Amino acid sequence: MSVAILLLSFAFRYEVAVTFAILYGFGVGAPLTVNPLLVGKALGVRHFGALYGILNLISILGAAFGPVVLGLVIYDRLGTYLPGLYAFVALMAVSAAIAYFVSYAARENQNAIQTQVAEAVE
Repeated sequence: MSVAILLLSFAFRYEVAVTFAILYGFGVGAPLTVNPLLVGKALGVRHFGALYGILNLISILGAAFGPVVLGLVIYDRLGTYLPGLYAFVALMAVSAAIAYFVSYAARENQNAIQTQVAEAVE
């Protein structure tokens, strides 16, 4: 989605707009499968409903207020959407990095637990 949003700043050409639409379409659909898997794998399934609900609440708040802030605060004052779009790109890149490190930490934790179990069985 970060690349798609970045392309949006050059969408005055038809080819770029089509590329944006394709990338953004896949990017919008990805969290529907990736987010539940990431939450379940990294944080466990014992409190999955509550944890996933909090994640969705934060996402919904961002989806509700993001466009309003982009329009009223950024476009109306600066006359362009570009600073807001670049801020969205930066936030999405940070989110992707956090998701990667959470997934990595969960894998490392799982490996450590498996090692402890194997040692206890021996």
